[in-house]
Amino acid sequence: MASPLKLSANEILLQEGEHSNSMYWVQSGQLVVTKKRGGEDVILGYIHSGELVGEISFLDQEPRSAT
Repeated sequence: MASPLKLSANEILLQEGEHSNSMYWVQSGQLVVTKKRGGEDVILGYIHSGELVGEISFLDQEPRSAT
């Protein structure tokens, strides 16, 4: 079931390593995708309007691969 969710700047939607059964469609704005490497957050890329996020762990039921 789809429910709108509004995030504030710098708010985390998904956390690397957490278990979840949801994915999201970004209607507006941009999300930053990061991964911990050597204790630091490394930027892997960006999710833009019209894209999905969280679909990998939604489909394979594994922990989130990135924040």
